[in-house]
Amino acid sequence: MERELVFKLNELRKRSEALEAELSQVTKEEMATEARLIELMQLNGAKTTAKYDGIGSFSRLEPRVYASFKKENEKAVFDYLTEQGRQDMIKPTVHPQSLSAFVKECLENGKQLPKLGNEELITYYSKTTLKHNPKG
Repeated sequence: MERELVFKLNELRKRSEALEAELSQVTKEEMATEARLIELMQLNGAKTTAKYDGIGSFSRLEPRVYASFKKENEKAVFDYLTEQGRQDMIKPTVHPQSLSAFVKECLENGKQLPKLGNEELITYYSKTTLKHNPKG
């Protein structure tokens, strides 16, 4: 009984490692392909791909802002949010989605984000994504 379990566990771990490696590779290919499709759609000024039988289409979403700050800057960020009248965002910490929405709002309104010396207090990046529309 023990021998069979040891062999089975060993085989399952090897299989799991192989599947994780394959998933990692497929995920990289998926992300690269998505980036190429987004680039092509942007070059063509397209918001949606054509509809393909059995697949549907993909729509290009507006870029989404992802914001964050370093833990050591938390007090300065809290002070800044309070100055901006956004203390509603402050809990034991600031929720990442709330911070991202706030930063997006600032960017859209041309507001400068705060700095601590030469360092950005809040960092962010923007990412365009695709939405799969299986029916069209």
